[in-house]
Amino acid sequence: MGHWAGEKAAQTGHWLPFFDPADGGVGARVLLPLESPGPVVSRTRFVSVDNPDGTAENMRCLLHLSGLRRSDVVLWNAVPWQMSEGGVVTPRPAQSAGAAPLTREVLALLPRLQAVVLVGKHAQQAWLAVQSPLPAFPCPHPSPQNFNSRGEEAAKALTALVGVYGRLLPPG
Repeated sequence: MGHWAGEKAAQTGHWLPFFDPADGGVGARVLLPLESPGPVVSRTRFVSVDNPDGTAENMRCLLHLSGLRRSDVVLWNAVPWQMSEGGVVTPRPAQSAGAAPLTREVLALLPRLQAVVLVGKHAQQAWLAVQSPLPAFPCPHPSPQNFNSRGEEAAKALTALVGVYGRLLPPG
């Protein structure tokens, strides 16, 4: 999957972060699209729960508590190209719709995929343009701002991930 990001960047003219090789890759059973790569991704070059920021840390904790293993999941972004090197930039609807073909390509790379967890309202809105028959489940965004200002959001996110974990067929 690593070569794919480089090829797509060359084709689209947008820099795309790489998939984390510590995640499930083509063997993933759950796709976790977030909103768009945060500023730290321009330094690490990966969409990863190992990135040094609060959102990644919260997602890492949620995955651990839910029972989902790194080998079960792969992270992606509804708008996958870097937009926020200088700070957070919220994607516009046209950008989300324009990114839908790339998300469909990612889905085609994941033959064992059983579910999609739409992480945050922007990913949930962007998913409508993807038009996939895969079961998709909403999940609050794990940003520190969201979790700190709305304490119930962390519990909702964990409940969503535990629910998806309970629906997965055994690997193999």
